[in-house]
Amino acid sequence: MKLPYLPHCHYDEHNKILYGDHESGFYSCINEVRNSLCRLLNYKIYPEKISFINTLYWYRYTEDLYPYLYKSNQENIEKLKEKDFDFEYWCPTAIPFTFLKMEDVKMVEDAYFQPSDFVQQRVTQLEQKYNINYENTVAVFHRGTDKGREAELQPVDWWIEYTDKILDKDSRILFQTDELDFKNKFLEKYNPNIFTFEEMIFSENYVLPQSNRVQWSVDFESIMRIISKCYKIFTHAGNGGIIPVLYRGSLKNVYHLRSNKEYLNYNEEINNI
Repeated sequence: MKLPYLPHCHYDEHNKILYGDHESGFYSCINEVRNSLCRLLNYKIYPEKISFINTLYWYRYTEDLYPYLYKSNQENIEKLKEKDFDFEYWCPTAIPFTFLKMEDVKMVEDAYFQPSDFVQQRVTQLEQKYNINYENTVAVFHRGTDKGREAELQPVDWWIEYTDKILDKDSRILFQTDELDFKNKFLEKYNPNIFTFEEMIFSENYVLPQSNRVQWSVDFESIMRIISKCYKIFTHAGNGGIIPVLYRGSLKNVYHLRSNKEYLNYNEEINNI
């Protein structure tokens, strides 16, 4: 069978392994694997294994990060074989999330991107450390710095204005950002009803793995899992911004700043379908 074109990936037909080959940001690399996996599924090709050994160089040493972050589920892979898929290539920075068929996305996530044991353990530790109650936690996931090369950015006052719109009386904010100035202003504005993760290290206004790279990667992935479970999610356009939505498997209570500065309340989008 002729294989489909797999951007930034390759597939070993003999061993049935999908390899990521991209060299870029953390979730940019991982989402290229997701896109290539979906193309294979369109052709009814079901990898037995996914490998990150040729990607994510900035975030590891010599390890394959896939088993540190994810695990597959054979029973759910078998379920994929019962369905015909017609996935289209998606660019996280460009699309509204309604572009995705969430039911199909969830099937793929449940088959190939379940949280690893490392991540599940870390999620539990962070939930306890930060005393997280998902029923009243509003996650605000901001991305700035070099993201301005791909999307039109909004200033911190805009983010505060639109965060105010989605807060309830007893809301507690989980704020995740890569800009120290945004972090400080949000903490000043919403203290004491806000927290950020100390595990995401700030250095010269930017978040990068400054300590153990593998542990940083597990922490980052664990935080995305936590964000996905929050009562409300206000997120940005980009490879990272879409991740909690993929894990959530739903657009309910999701709010989105798109790359063209359009603001979307997906509760309204869902009601209009």
